[in-house]
Order: sequence, then structure tokens, then C-alpha cells
Amino acid sequence: MWRCRPQSACVSWPGCCETQSESSFRPKDIADLQRLIGVRGAALDVRYVRAHIAAMMGEDDERIARWDALVASK
Repeated sequence: MWRCRPQSACVSWPGCCETQSESSFRPKDIADLQRLIGVRGAALDVRYVRAHIAAMMGEDDERIARWDALVASK
């Protein structure tokens, strides 16, 4: 369970940290993000989260495309 401010919770999801394997993008991570997007709804600043993921991982990282797809499907 995350114990962060709601707007920064996604930025710390497992598989996003550079200290973990590049291939560490587990189905559980996707499920957690889907749940977060669903629970927070319009209160979640998805642009803020995306900007921080891009700043950490780079704009061309596959996780950016996954985040965009998750947000688009909400």
C-alpha cells in the first residue's frame, strides 16, 4: 500500500524506479495503476504524473505509452 500524497502515488509504483530491472513492469503494477486511476478519477492530475514519469524514465520509455493508454481507457 502506498502512503504518499495522492498526486504523487503513481510516480513511485514498482517497476518505475531505475534501481529495478528495466523489464520490471509487472501485471500487478498495471492493476495498481488502473485501480488508482479509477479511485482518484478526475482528482488525479494525470499530466503531473506523466511529467514525473517522463522526467525519471525518459519520454521514449515504454511506460509512458502504457500510462497514456491507461489514462485514455478510463
